[in-house]
Order: sequence, then structure tokens, then C-alpha cells
Amino acid sequence: MQIELQGGCERVALSLPISYPSGTETFGGFGNGVRKILRQAADQLSNKLSHAQHLDETVNELACGDSGKLCTVLSALPFLTESLRRLRLLPARDLVVMGCGNSKGYEIDLDPPIATKPHAATAEVADHAGVLASAEVELLVSGIRWSEGPVWEASEKALYFVDTVDARIYRWTEAEGTTIVATEAGGYDGSNVPDFEQLFEPGANGMALVGDELTICQHPTRRVIRMKLAELKKLNGGKICEAAFEVLAHTAPNGKPFNAPNDVVVAPSGDVYFTDSVYGFLLKQFMHLGHPDQPYLDQAVQERGAGCTGVYRCRAGGAVELVTSLLERPNGLAFSADGGALWVANSVKDTPSWHAFPLREALPLERSAVLGEKELGAGVQLGPGLSDGFKVDELGRIWSSVPGGIAVIDPVAPKVLASVKLGTNISNVRFGDGGDVFVTGKGHVWRLKRKV
Repeated sequence: MQIELQGGCERVALSLPISYPSGTETFGGFGNGVRKILRQAADQLSNKLSHAQHLDETVNELACGDSGKLCTVLSALPFLTESLRRLRLLPARDLVVMGCGNSKGYEIDLDPPIATKPHAATAEVADHAGVLASAEVELLVSGIRWSEGPVWEASEKALYFVDTVDARIYRWTEAEGTTIVATEAGGYDGSNVPDFEQLFEPGANGMALVGDELTICQHPTRRVIRMKLAELKKLNGGKICEAAFEVLAHTAPNGKPFNAPNDVVVAPSGDVYFTDSVYGFLLKQFMHLGHPDQPYLDQAVQERGAGCTGVYRCRAGGAVELVTSLLERPNGLAFSADGGALWVANSVKDTPSWHAFPLREALPLERSAVLGEKELGAGVQLGPGLSDGFKVDELGRIWSSVPGGIAVIDPVAPKVLASVKLGTNISNVRFGDGGDVFVTGKGHVWRLKRKV
């Protein structure tokens, strides 16, 4: 096995062959970090996981190809070992990661690839109503910058999800682990997005799978598309612009472009409902300010976007209609268990809330209920972050991301039935088979079990 390491920012020191106890020969470039993303290695190699991990402006990327040669572009720090260990890239004896700066080389133990015990260091489970089948929280995937948009394909027993920052769509199964399905998932084709390199989230966001049709919200191209799942899989890691797809919505009813479609659901009638928030306007240059919800986002909505943050309905015949513009930060959305109402999360900083809109033909829809900290108590504030995506189960309970974790909400009582504190920002939830609940968010994908 040979590993080729290329590194450095402006300067790369003299490359020297270094032998490790594993017998692996490594050709290393030493530097103070890698600030340029080199995607071609990942894009050209198929059926293997390509992994990206960022720290500040440092970009770490590696791709494992069938040739048996690992091409890496990375700045290895100790925290990477845990992320890489869980990804089952190669047998441990075949992978050595070089350090940068004052760090040393680290041999990566890749066994076991998946955590099968509770992620006790960051998970605190409070099940007040017995809705969870177990207190265990499994860590399935690590090393994802911001996992989002999970959908479950039951016949494949596969979870598809996106990374909004690295602009990829991944597929995870118990048997095969994680593979890249598509790159440039936001629809960028090299010329169709002005100032593309400045965007912090240039990928896709929410997805909805109905039968064999996948509906995708794309941030940089500011549109909602639909494609056959088989078309997506045929990309085999290629750019999504190379696949066959249909553009469902790209312009608001007022004639202006959308801001950045965020999350999406499909009604039994075929009508597509989606939120159009602000997060596609996030810029790399402002991410050092801390909380991402900054005033420049609202300015971008007025100057370059739709002029409002809204929820939209795309009719089966193609017409796009404004459902409501009442919410400052419309984000996740889901239908009630009986299909009679649309719930929408408002992701305002420090004040998560969920809003119910009874469905009808006439628009705009009228809000009938609001759930927030006033109604639900501190159980919806488990840490820093926002309310984001959520799902509604067959009993009408809302399984939602909340600041710092997950909360299970009874909207009728109303009260929090259970909470899972994960110690980081959470983006979304998806039900799988047999009580599986998949959770996406910053850095990881988790799984917990609900009673069914």
C-alpha cells in the first residue's frame, strides 16, 4: 500500500519518504494547513467514501480509490482520528495520516467502524412518557460537516442524506457503510452561480422521497428539482448537473428568484410544499462571527432574493403559490398525522417555535396554533443552536431538532414527552424501519429507537 500526501498552504516543505511500523510508505508534504479544496480525486473515484473535515479555514479531504492508492489533501489533527475511525475507509494497517504544524503522524484504528454503544459523552436521554424503545444513541457516521435532508429508502434499507457545506449526497446502509452518491448537489455546473466560491452552504438541503421520485432543495441555484432516484444513483459520485432532472420551482410568484429553498414535503395530491429561508446566503467570510443568523442575510433577501421569507406550494400542474410569509426563519416542515395541517418550524435565534397552518385551497393559509418555550417549557432548549427540521409520527407527535438535541413534542397537551441532548447543533430527523429514528446535524449522523 502506498499513500501519497499532498499538503501545505502557500509553501510545501521538501517531501520525504517516511516509513511507519505498519510498513506503509508515505510521501508527505508538510505545511501549516491546506486552504484549497482539491476535489478532482474524490470526483474521479467511484464507490468509495470521500471524507472532508474542516477546522476554521483548514480543509481536509481524502478519497480512497479502487486502485489501492489513497490520495489525500489534508491537515491532520488529533480530532480527525475519531472521525476517520468510524468511516471504515481501509483496514487500519493501510492508513496513516500525516500531521501538520507541531502535530505528529497518527495511525488510524478503523475498527469498529460504527459505534454500537450509547454515545454517552454527549447524549443525555430524558424519556418522560416512554416513547423511546431504548436509551441508546448510536453514532453511525462522523466527519460530515453539516448533514441534512435525510430520506429513507425502505427497499434498499438505505438512508440518503446531504452535506450542505461540502455539497454532496451520501448513501448509508448497515452492510455497506457510507458512500458518495453525488457531488455539487446544489446544482452548480461551473458557471450558473455568481460568486459561488463565497458561499458557505453551496449544496442541497431538504429532500423528500415519494416512490422512486426524489425532490431536492438546492441552495446556490435557488430552486427545487425532482429526479428519479435511479438517475441519482447512476451518477456514482458525479455532479448532479450531469443527471436528468426536472426543475419544479425557481422563481417566486412575484417574479423574483427564491432566497434558498430549505426543506420540502410532498402531499398525497402531488402538491409540493417548501420553505424558502435565508441560509443559502450564508457567506464564508462572516462565519467567524459565531451564530450564523446575521443581519446581512435579511439584506440579501431584499436585494437579491424573493423579498420575504416564505412557505410555498408548487401545484401538481406547475403553479407556484405563496402559502405564508408570517415567519422570519421558516425552516423544517411536516404534515400533521391526519394530513389536515402543515406544521412549520420558525428557526429564530434562541426562540424555537412550531406553527400549525390548516390546509385549504385558498391562500394564504391562516395560522391556528403556535408552540414555543412558553407553551412547552425548557425542554425545547437543550443547548445552543436552532430549531430546524422535524417529522410527525403516526400518533401526531412532533420529533424535532431543537437547540442542542432532539425533543419529542405532544402538540395537543402541549408538552415535551422526551428529549435527547446531543451537545451539538441538530438539523433534521427521519423515521426508518422498525422504530429507527435517524438524526442529522453538525459532524455526524445518529440513530435512536422509538417504540412502534
